Amino acid sequence: EYPLLRAGAGIGSTPRDFIVEEARRVGLPGSSLYLRETGDVEIDRLSAEIYARHLQEVFPLILEDPDYRSLGSPALQRDRLQQILPHYRRAALAEVKELLGLERVEAATVRGETARKKQRQQRLIDRQLGELPVGTPPPEIDQPSDLVGAPPP
Repeated sequence: EYPLLRAGAGIGSTPRDFIVEEARRVGLPGSSLYLRETGDVEIDRLSAEIYARHLQEVFPLILEDPDYRSLGSPALQRDRLQQILPHYRRAALAEVKELLGLERVEAATVRGETARKKQRQQRLIDRQLGELPVGTPPPEIDQPSDLVGAPPP
């Protein structure tokens, strides 16, 4: 029923829908189209369903809009989509906050951002350790100030 939701969740192998086709045609980054997950399954599912519903309603209107079509180049159309889509993401999130409560959604968003930050830091550490010659021990951290994000001594 919601191809964008199914594709975002990695469920099944449904044919790409017109939204994904247009995003690929104009070179729209996935971060501009898809929602960030919070880690709270109910919030993520509801957000994706609402956002997908909004996009499926408005995207045909955007694609048929003479102003959008007259932009001429995929790059200009991509830029226009990047101006439009945040409004629908915010509208979907506002609806989720109304349904599930502001505090719950904001707490899940913070937890999700923290988890993504930790994953990025771990990938960076793993990449840097992978660049060390074989047999080199990892560097010792003596002071808490040697940690990323820690205040200086």
